[in-house]
Amino acid sequence: MELSALLKLIQENEAPRSYSCLMLDLSPLKKYWRQLERKICPCDLYVEEEGHGFETEPHITIKYGLHTNDFDEILDEIDFRPISLRMDKISLFENEKFDVLKFDVVSRALHGLNGRICDKFEFTDKFKDYHPHATIAYLKAGRGKDYVDIECPLLGEEVSSNRFTFSPADGEKSYYKA
Repeated sequence: MELSALLKLIQENEAPRSYSCLMLDLSPLKKYWRQLERKICPCDLYVEEEGHGFETEPHITIKYGLHTNDFDEILDEIDFRPISLRMDKISLFENEKFDVLKFDVVSRALHGLNGRICDKFEFTDKFKDYHPHATIAYLKAGRGKDYVDIECPLLGEEVSSNRFTFSPADGEKSYYKA
């Protein structure tokens, strides 16, 4: 790797994010992600950028784009409770660089919490509608279609989590258990 490319990569990884993010932590379900990983050929993974390949921290984003960096501010306003959800099916987000293999998630509670967060806090968002999902892996463009029918015992099952992660634009992640 050329020195200029290495310096650019270091700067990008050290640059602060623009916004904060609130997530539902699915780490208790990590064993299912590992089972799925064994069914995906490593040669199909998109690993050209940091943070891609297999999802290492299973989660569902509740709200990205939050302007606050203060999780206590959110905890003061929002009554967090365990979230029930169903992993509906496996599908894709596709773009020119890579495919995102993901679970589509069905949950009234997630939609409700997303709505309460949006009502109470300033945010910037380029997506009008909330579509809860849980990323499984980033795959090379065009390779994801080979995995949408992959078998997984989570599909169709009702699960819940009471663990939340707040990732501020600047600073360390915070964790909360409802």
